[in-house]
Amino acid sequence: MKKVSDECVAETQATRDDIRKLLNRKIPDSHEGKCMIFCFHKYFHIQNDDGSLNKMDAISLLEPIKQFNRDIYNKVVKIVNTCFDTAENNDDSCIYASNLAECAISESKSMGFILNRWV
Repeated sequence: MKKVSDECVAETQATRDDIRKLLNRKIPDSHEGKCMIFCFHKYFHIQNDDGSLNKMDAISLLEPIKQFNRDIYNKVVKIVNTCFDTAENNDDSCIYASNLAECAISESKSMGFILNRWV
């Protein structure tokens, strides 16, 4: 994760404040901070380079969770499906990534499930 974080900071010029917000599971206010989320999404194949969604890869990324805890797996898949279907799209890939992340935070809280890490 450190390697990805370092690469994304270099790519986006996100500030320490942006990173602090991300670590606290909050959406940064700056565009660079939102682009940090997009950078992570690209790395984990949640979004493609053009900002479009990559649902198949995003769901397959979760497969290892299934063997350890099917309940968590099902909750996270539901969050992914819900947010992919309902997050407000935006031509700016960084804004769209932050909309997806906001949705994931909201959905996880409504399910009583708190995400420990950004995905």
